[in-house]
Amino acid sequence: MYKRFLLISLLFISSQSAIARQGGDFVYGFYPKIVFLSIDDPNGDTDTSSDVQAFGAVVLYKLERDSRLMATLNIYDFELGSGLNQVGQDVETTSFSVFYQSQFKLSRSFKPWFGVGPVFNNDEFTNRVDTDKDGFLNNSFSDRKETTIGLGMIASWEWELNDSISLGLNFD
Repeated sequence: MYKRFLLISLLFISSQSAIARQGGDFVYGFYPKIVFLSIDDPNGDTDTSSDVQAFGAVVLYKLERDSRLMATLNIYDFELGSGLNQVGQDVETTSFSVFYQSQFKLSRSFKPWFGVGPVFNNDEFTNRVDTDKDGFLNNSFSDRKETTIGLGMIASWEWELNDSISLGLNFD
């Protein structure tokens, strides 16, 4: 299971920017995502990971003037190094979420979207080992899988580049 850090950290670190294409009531796009994650491992402490993830996809569906649904698919693939009393492992995660968002018009040019919705994660942890003080293999642990369902929150802000392309920034 992932431990999320302070909300302030998320605002600066767990952001994604998307270039979206608009068509009718649907908007879709792809984006890089910056993440800062840590793993709760039953066999010991782990290192943390902060990295730019290569793949994320978003689909938006307009419900009413100031409300919409946002579906996201994220794929994370990263490695946590092993060390003295730290379990190293390869982590692959697929995350799918659906958010109901409402737009808040805070000023003429600042109209962010805020949303809440379910988040589904499927995690695979492989090559799980720890090392001794000299860097030699100490223990090898069996692979494990985890599926979690949770409640997520998201804040979004978009800029229209032209009639068919927008640029967005999301914090979740």
